Amino acid sequence: MSVCVPQPRDRPSRMHRVQATSYLRQAPVLAGLPEELLEELAAHVSHAGTIVANEQGLHVESNFMRYLIALGRQYMEKYVRWLAAESSGAPFEVLGCEVKLDVEIEGVRFRGRADRIDRLAGGGLAIRDYKSGRPRPGTVRAIRTALERLARGEMLAGSMPRGLNVQALLYIPGAQAIFNEPVARVEYLYFRGKDGRPRDIETDSVVIATAGGPAGDDALSVEEVTRAQTEIAASVARTLASGEMTAFATATDSEACRFCEFIAACPGALAVAP
Repeated sequence: MSVCVPQPRDRPSRMHRVQATSYLRQAPVLAGLPEELLEELAAHVSHAGTIVANEQGLHVESNFMRYLIALGRQYMEKYVRWLAAESSGAPFEVLGCEVKLDVEIEGVRFRGRADRIDRLAGGGLAIRDYKSGRPRPGTVRAIRTALERLARGEMLAGSMPRGLNVQALLYIPGAQAIFNEPVARVEYLYFRGKDGRPRDIETDSVVIATAGGPAGDDALSVEEVTRAQTEIAASVARTLASGEMTAFATATDSEACRFCEFIAACPGALAVAP
């Protein structure tokens, strides 16, 4: 039995998923959360931390590594508790962790790893993606807004809707091909928690509505998913690969500038932000 547990990997600042030997796939057992199980999983986190320290030439007892291991244990415990709550309300079976996917969409090849793929008891697959960064919920709203703007002939470059994330949507064709089942849901799990609460996991779920079925505030239709894959992801990839682009549109929202290395030379959002 196994479950994908977030842990540090090859780079200390990132989270990694390992398959921890346990009986966590069994929903009835999850409810009890025995202390020995948490201790066993904590030992996996410590072991992963030791591997990272050795590979990076760091002392495992250094303040930095002690912090990372403590953070990994914190993530692990809240993840297990989230699994317990999730499995009691919506039972599932873990089909794979870090599943390699190779997908071609309109001539563009996408490769990636799905952190976890589950089979839902109610039918269909769920693709779960782990995030260690700040929560950015609102995927459905952001994708719908982006598609509406594209339909009006507007550009997204420089002014992407907040929360726009098509990563897990690109995994759908590959997951369906491997497990021969439709994807019913994609989900982003933010381990920092809602509003910075350390014991919570912020979840951003996207229900994939059945063909011809209505898509609500938490769901995308199959047509919308296809448009997001082709008009947003594949279109951007083709544009970048063409070599015709000589400059990027200047961001109009300073939030998009947080990780840019050219802020000092840019006359855009941050230069005029109050």
